[in-house]
Amino acid sequence: MAFIANHVYTIANKTQFQGNNMMIGLLQAKPDNGTPCQVFIQASNEETFNQQWLIKEVAGKQQVYTFQDIRTGSYLDLSNGGAANGTRVQGWNHAIGTAWSPNMQWKIVKDGNYMKIQNVASGTYLDLLSSPTTQASDKIHSQNHNLNRYLVLPKSVRDAIYVKSGLKNVKGRGQLFDSDDYAFVLKAEVAKWGIATLLADDFGILWGVMFGEQGSRGLAYNFYLNENLDNVIFFDPYTGEEKVDMQYKAYFAVF
Repeated sequence: MAFIANHVYTIANKTQFQGNNMMIGLLQAKPDNGTPCQVFIQASNEETFNQQWLIKEVAGKQQVYTFQDIRTGSYLDLSNGGAANGTRVQGWNHAIGTAWSPNMQWKIVKDGNYMKIQNVASGTYLDLLSSPTTQASDKIHSQNHNLNRYLVLPKSVRDAIYVKSGLKNVKGRGQLFDSDDYAFVLKAEVAKWGIATLLADDFGILWGVMFGEQGSRGLAYNFYLNENLDNVIFFDPYTGEEKVDMQYKAYFAVF
């Protein structure tokens, strides 16, 4: 696969564990310096954002990157830039322009259909110390899955945001509060959730508002992609229903 900088990726071990993808993330999603990285079974709830990394090219250094955990805002860091096997990989606040910068700078090296991740300071690679359920060492042989710059929320997160919004208990008020108000309020609730939960910047959440018509009737509703990123899902914030076909002809959309 082609690697594209300045996008969000997951980092999966090449070897699965009992048929499950094993993803690198920060232990308990802690933002503290020195929080160790571990591998976990791929999450399908809010924990998935602890397994996603915003990969940016370092200014002035071609093909050298930083990996920022989007949930905590911490960067993937090799402890003290140590070259010894087993050196801990951890989360750390960015140290731009300091002597420690190379510890959190990485090269992505193609290896057949997979990618290896090499630390700039030490020249060592990410790998696992032993089995796919143990703490990560200074080498985690990985394959990267491109998620682009827009995140797709798991259903459990979508449901929780909708419940918290209170929209299901809000009655329409004609033109004072109609379908487009429902849709934009829910979009704002998604943005508020993102600000409170995800501490990295420079990416968005794919959650849009679409306007459709059916004869003389009009309706506004939300849309996003499913978890497999292969189909558009529509959401009616008035009823709380997800649909693959709203039975309205779309004529305008924003996200």
